[in-house]
Amino acid sequence: MENGFLIGMRIFLRALEAKDAHTVVSWFHDPEVVQFVPGNFPLTTLTEEEAIQHLYKKKPPSEIVFGIVLKVDNSLVGVTGFDRIDWISRSARTSVLIGVKKYWNRGLGTEAKNLLLNFGFYQLNLHHLYTEILAYNERTIAACRKQGYKEGGKLREACFKNGSYHDILLMDLIREEWIQFHKESITKETKDNKITEVEGLTTE
Repeated sequence: MENGFLIGMRIFLRALEAKDAHTVVSWFHDPEVVQFVPGNFPLTTLTEEEAIQHLYKKKPPSEIVFGIVLKVDNSLVGVTGFDRIDWISRSARTSVLIGVKKYWNRGLGTEAKNLLLNFGFYQLNLHHLYTEILAYNERTIAACRKQGYKEGGKLREACFKNGSYHDILLMDLIREEWIQFHKESITKETKDNKITEVEGLTTE
C-alpha cells in the first residue's frame, strides 16, 4: 500500500467516496453491466452515498470497498472489495465489477482482484476468502480458477435473474494457497520477462 492506495501496473485501488455514488449507481442500473452479478440492485444515488459514508463507521468494518481507478487518467472504472467480513474466523466474501464497458476483457478485473487478494491475505491477515458467481458466468469462473480459487459448492437456483432461476457457484481460496500461487506467479512472470528480454535482443 502506498499513500493509502493499492498500486498495480495499470490501475490503483482507493477508498470509495460519496462523490462516486452517481457513477456506481449508473453501472448497477445498466442491465448489460449487471448481467453477471448475482442479485438485483434497486439503488439510488442518495442511498448509495449514505451507504458509502457509513462504510467505515462500524469498528471493525464488516465491509471494505475500493474504487478501481486507471493510473493514466485517474478515472473510476469499477469497484472491488470485501463484505461479510468475519474477523474472528478471518473470512470474507470478495467481488469485483468493471463498470465501464470499453474496458471489459482487458484484464483489469483480474489485476484489481490480485491487488485485493494481496491486501486481504497479507495486510488484513484474512485466512479464507470466497466469491459467489452465477453458474453461467464462465469467463469469471475461469479467471478465478487461474487465481487459485477452488470450487466449494453450489447454491441451486438461488438467484432469480432475467426471468429465470440460476445456480450460484461458490469458489474459495485459503491464505496458504494464495501465498503459494502468488510465489509461483512471480517466478513465472520473472522467467517470462527474461525470455522477452532475450528475444528482444538483435545483432547488427
